[in-house]
Amino acid sequence: MRKTADSKAALKPAAHDGFSGRLLESVKIAVIAAAISAGIVHARYIFASVLPGKTVRIGTCTPDPWTEACIETLWNALHDRHAGGTAVYSCPLTKTPYLVKTDRSGTVIDCPNPHRHNLKRLRAQGKLVIPEPLD
Repeated sequence: MRKTADSKAALKPAAHDGFSGRLLESVKIAVIAAAISAGIVHARYIFASVLPGKTVRIGTCTPDPWTEACIETLWNALHDRHAGGTAVYSCPLTKTPYLVKTDRSGTVIDCPNPHRHNLKRLRAQGKLVIPEPLD
C-alpha cells in the first residue's frame, strides 16, 4: 500500500507558527542558559568536596620534617572531619592521637605534644592549620 503526501503530513507533529514558536525557542534557550550558569557557579563547590584541599597555614615558623608531617596529618584529619569521617589520627612524631573538640564554632584538632615540635600550640581549625611558636 502506497502512502500519499497527505497521510505523511498527518503523521508529522504540528509545527509551531510565528510568535508562539519563537517564544518556545526563547524559553528553551533561557532554561539551558540557566542550567549551564548554575553548573558553572556550583562547580567549585562540587570539586572542593571531592578533591583534598591545599594546606593553608598562619605563622612565620620554618618547620622541621616531623612538624611538616604533623601539619599535613592535621590537615588530613580536619578535611576528614569536614567530610563526616570519624577516623582517629595521630601525631607522626609521638604516635599520640590528636585532641578533637567540636563546639559551635566548628571542629578544632590539636596536636597533643606541640612542645615536641618546638611549638606552643599546633592546631587545625576551620580551614587553617596554625603553628604557634614558643616565645
